[in-house]
Order: sequence, then C-alpha cells, then structure tokens
Amino acid sequence: MPNLNLWPILETLTIRTKTGKMIKLDRNAPLAWAQRELVAEIEWQYNHGLPVRIIVLKGRQLGCSTVTEAILFIWCFLHKGTAAMVLADDKSNSEYLFGMTKRYWEMGLFHGMFPTNYDRIGYIEWAGVDSNITVETAKKEDVGRSRTIQAVHGSEVARWSEAEGIVGSLFDAMAHEWGTIMVLESTAKGVGDYFHEEWVKATDPDPDKSMFTPMFFPWFEHDEYEIPGHHLTYSDLDDDERDLLAAYPKLNLAKLAWRRRKISGYVNPQTFCEEFPMCPEEAFLSTGSNLFNLTALATCYEPDIPYEQGFLYNDNGILTFCEDPSGHTWVWQRPDPRKQRRYVVAVDTTQTVEGDPACIQVMDRANMEQVAVWHGQSDPHTIGEIALALAIWYGPETILNTEIQGGGRVVLKVWRDHNNGNGWPHIWMDRRPDRPKLMMQALGWNQTYETKTQMIGTMQGVIARRQVKIHHRATNYELQRYVTNEDGTFGPSRRSGHDDCVISLGIAIMTVVTESRNLDYAAYAAPGPAHIPGKAPPRFASQAMPKINRSVADRMGWDDPADYGDPDALIGILETY
Repeated sequence: MPNLNLWPILETLTIRTKTGKMIKLDRNAPLAWAQRELVAEIEWQYNHGLPVRIIVLKGRQLGCSTVTEAILFIWCFLHKGTAAMVLADDKSNSEYLFGMTKRYWEMGLFHGMFPTNYDRIGYIEWAGVDSNITVETAKKEDVGRSRTIQAVHGSEVARWSEAEGIVGSLFDAMAHEWGTIMVLESTAKGVGDYFHEEWVKATDPDPDKSMFTPMFFPWFEHDEYEIPGHHLTYSDLDDDERDLLAAYPKLNLAKLAWRRRKISGYVNPQTFCEEFPMCPEEAFLSTGSNLFNLTALATCYEPDIPYEQGFLYNDNGILTFCEDPSGHTWVWQRPDPRKQRRYVVAVDTTQTVEGDPACIQVMDRANMEQVAVWHGQSDPHTIGEIALALAIWYGPETILNTEIQGGGRVVLKVWRDHNNGNGWPHIWMDRRPDRPKLMMQALGWNQTYETKTQMIGTMQGVIARRQVKIHHRATNYELQRYVTNEDGTFGPSRRSGHDDCVISLGIAIMTVVTESRNLDYAAYAAPGPAHIPGKAPPRFASQAMPKINRSVADRMGWDDPADYGDPDALIGILETY
C-alpha cells in the first residue's frame, strides 16, 4: 500500500502572495484550510490504490489552483514519464499558471537535480525523469488527441466554451488507473453547462454516476474574508443575514460585514453568490439566460420527502401499485382515501420509443403539488394507457391533458376510446378566442410559439410566487436548465438536454389555472351551516365551470363515480411500466 505524504515536498515550493511577497507553501497557515483538505483527499485516493479524480466547487481565491498546480509539478518527479497538462479558461490565466510552475521549478529543490530538455513558453520537459508539463488555453476539443496523459489540472472549467468535448478528449488520453490524477476546479457560472452537470452527477448518491469525488469550499471559512474592526451589530442585520447567521455556525458578524461591503460592488448581487457561495446550491443560482427564478425554484423543490417507486398494474380488475426500484412511476402521495382531493394528469409524449423520453405529471389541483410522475420511454398508445390508469387510480374527477403534437393525438384517442367509446369524462379543452365573436375549442394542449410563451410566463409567475411544490429530481433538473436561446426560443441549455418534464409540468399548471382556479378544499372538508345531513356536501365553486365531456356524463346518467372508469379496459398496460 503506497504512503504518499505531499506536504514535506509542497512546503519547499515558493509562491507569490497577493501583495507580491515570496513565501513557502505552509500547511499550518490559517489561509491554507482549503489546501489542506484538498491535499488530504488526493493522498487518501492515491494511498488506497485509486486513480485520483476530484471536482472542486469553490469561492474565489482560496488557494486551490495554487496547490493543485504544485501537486502536478511534484507528480512529474514522483512518477517518471509523466505527461502533465494544465488547462485554463483564457490566455492570461494560462500564462499565470505557467508562471507559477516556472517558479516552483526555478526556486525549488528539484532545480539542481534534473536538467531540462526543453523550456519554452507553455512547456517544460525534464531529462532524467522523462516528464513534462504543458500549459494551454482550453479552446480545442481535441486537446488530448494523439497524446498519453497521466496528470491534468483543469482551472475554471465552468468558463470553458467546449468543456464537454475537452474533458472527453482528456479521458480518452488518460488511463483510468492508479498513478494518474485529474483535478477539475472552478467557481460556478450558472447552470446547464458541463461543470454544473458533472458536479450534479458527482454529488448524486449513486457512485456510478461520476468518477469524480466532489469537494466544496465556501468563502466564509476563509479567514481573509472578514472585517475585524467592523461596527455591525445583530440589530443591524436584515432577515436574510439573520437566517444565514443561524444556518452557518462558522459565520460571524465580521464576515457578514465583509459580505455586505463585497456585495455592494456587484451590479447583480446574484453574481456575488456565484463567486462567493455559501453552499453548492447557492453557487449555481445565478445565470443570465435561465427562464425560471432559481432562488424561488430552490424553495419550491422538496426532494427529501418519502416516495414509492414502481408501476401500476391490473390485479383482477383492481388497479394496484407495485413497488419496484426499476419502475418508471414515482409516487409521493397516493390518491386521497377520502376522495376529497382533485387531480390533473398531464402528458408530454413522443412519437417513438427512441430519442427523448416522455413524462406524465400528476398534480393536486388545490395546491399544485406534484404527487406522482411517470418518466420513461414508450410508444404513445402505451403512454396514453398509463396516463389513463393514473387518472382512474387518482379518482373520477381527475382531468386528463396532453400535448397534441408528436404522439399526442394517439394518446387522446386512447382516452376517447375508453369505456366502450364513451371516453374519459374530463379531458381538458382549450377554449381561446379565435376570431371576433368566435371561440376556438379543441381537446388537448396545442403547443405553438404563442401558447408555449403563455405557458412559460404562467410557470414563471407560479414559481416566483412559490405556488408549486416539486419533488421529482428530473423535473427540478430540467427546470434549472431551461433557458432562452439566442433566437428567442425556449429549450434545454444543452443540445443533448430534454424538456419533457418541463413541458408536462407546464401543461399541468395551465390545466389547473384554467379549469380549477377556485377550488376550496377547506370549505369542502368542513361544510358550513348550509350542509343538510344526509345530503352530499356542496360542490366546489369550480364545479360550475364547464368541463370537458361533462355532457357525456350527464347524457349517460353517471351518478356513481365507479361508472367513470373501467379498470378492466386497462388489461393492455405493460406491467413493466
């Protein structure tokens, strides 16, 4: 078992401080707290026989680039034949990092031991150990092509324009074996880019999502970021500052005084959160092109409540939910056993079983809480059956709605063919003025630029007012990455991204605000004096609103809720869904 101890060598290397003073790296320096943690993680991975793979999210100027550059320099002498590569976001930063490497070489203990074969701008090669360091700007996707690399330092990766291709090229050039090292570090730069997505994967509980170990370094643990002689008192703090003080024990008034002064220099205060984050979530809250307020979205997202994962199936005519970790249905709230809640089931489907996934959102119409989601790939007919099954499970008053583009018309046909051709009684109908004195009516959500703009605007308002509750991880993930494109259209921030969860959630929200705006469950659950014993409680106010296919229900004389749905018609539902 190897026993790497880096600090004795690191402390022989010279660095230049912000004031221009030349000093040695010092593990005991108060400002070296982030460096100590990073070095300890590198030593741990190396000493356990692992390839070193670390992704670092940090505040500005915490010394992570300095110590990573020093470790790559040492790596060249620790492992003979090492080809090390340092990539920075722009030319000035690459020159700065190369100057740091030159200083380690010219003022360090290895200088008298090994001559150089080459020593030019951006490249040093040493004789005797046959190792080299290349420092470049991260511009070309094929930066690692035709090379074999053992050590990589990626600086400010969030600002690389072609980060995904560059890192992929580096992985192709580097074996995944002990003795190799790759450290990617950066401050955040919005959501949806490669660095953000890799960070999300690295922080996922599933270790197979990413090979990187995530490390986060907040600004307030840095002793330099405080004002010792401040005059700030607790009574001067606003509500947000008091919340921060309560949430972070290491935060104090001296640091809050520094925060106030620093944040006053930013035109957009969110940029301060990006460069000096309190937590990883705050680091990614700022981005110029995001359609949804990410601060508000973070408060709408409640991932840590119990859920079931599995699928619905027909158990001798009774719809039953079976838990299965491979199932495509997530349930946070089962149907209300008192049958007093009302729901909407909204669908964004696809034309085929390949390509983009489809999504079905189940939402409580009273409080716009996400109670269930089906997310996966299947043909439109099966998706229609799954959505219908969810509607039957959640009750006969459930409204069904789907985007009619793609496979949506097939989904609508499934719903209209239900119950021997009588159809599901509550399919949402689009009612909008078409021409003067005329009203357009059509089943389902017709997605045009106009209607999509209306939907996005409604979603923005609902999220900004914290009126929706989101539990599904993929839904929150897509909302964070939904942006305005340069041509004015809307979509995922990356070409390979998906928006099925966003669109289905938007359809659910539009269904709620147009069909069930006045639901009053408190009044329904606790009838007032007008309630006559032995009679049914009064209907919701919204029941007076016209409903899709209500005339069908009236014509058929459907008084018993059991008449609204026939579970036997769902024999075709695949149990794998």
